[in-house]
Amino acid sequence: MPSISASPSAPTLLEGVEPARWQRLQDRLAHVLGVPIRTVGLSRELLVPPSWPSSLVNDQTIALLRAGEELEQLIPSGQLLREVASVTTTLGATYAAVPMRAAPELILAYVVIGPIVVGVREEELQFRQRVHAMGLDASALWPLMLSLRLYSFSGLRALLDLIEDLTGLLAEMAYRKTGDGSHFPVGSMPGK
Repeated sequence: MPSISASPSAPTLLEGVEPARWQRLQDRLAHVLGVPIRTVGLSRELLVPPSWPSSLVNDQTIALLRAGEELEQLIPSGQLLREVASVTTTLGATYAAVPMRAAPELILAYVVIGPIVVGVREEELQFRQRVHAMGLDASALWPLMLSLRLYSFSGLRALLDLIEDLTGLLAEMAYRKTGDGSHFPVGSMPGK
């Protein structure tokens, strides 16, 4: 995996897209898709606040599933993630990171999806025994795991393709060159 070599002149996502507009889009996607969504910079910093579907309580999800700790596995420090990556935790929660490209070699940020459950949901008794053996509170975790959106493997692939296509299109539009070679933010496109 190549190292991050951010050029001082390289554009950033929030230079091309108004943060409030990006937040609204991210919130709407999280609501419609039923999954938590975060947009993070190349160094894994949050670019806008995370978006949560109404089915999840964000503080509880962060505390019990340790949401955020998966970022080091998804996007290794100092490395530029060029392809979609996913990781499933020992609890069975899956996270995925999608590079947001303005051009084939220009990644502006990453869209992180999850936690979700992929495949078949584990049986309750099996989950409780496994989690208890890990020294964790199965009574608190089981209802939370039930509240996570369940995706089939093909459904997850379609979700990630949608996020990749949509964010790539938006990133390209945000950084499309004008006649004088300058960039313009999406919010100030001619004719808008």
